[in-house]
Amino acid sequence: MESTALPGDLDEEDPAEPPNLLAEPAGCPFAHRCPHATPTCHTEAPPTHTFTPDHRTRCWLYA
Repeated sequence: MESTALPGDLDEEDPAEPPNLLAEPAGCPFAHRCPHATPTCHTEAPPTHTFTPDHRTRCWLYA
């Protein structure tokens, strides 16, 4: 059977398609678009780093 996909149809693997917000990804939620992501970022959630009491981040770069 031939594919019924049309030009412009979104594919499940299309990186432009927004992520499924109901399925929490493994690792850091920004790893797929972060230029500094490491393999750890894709598999483990990053810890929280506190700069000041009102300035925190969750990133492996500051762990």
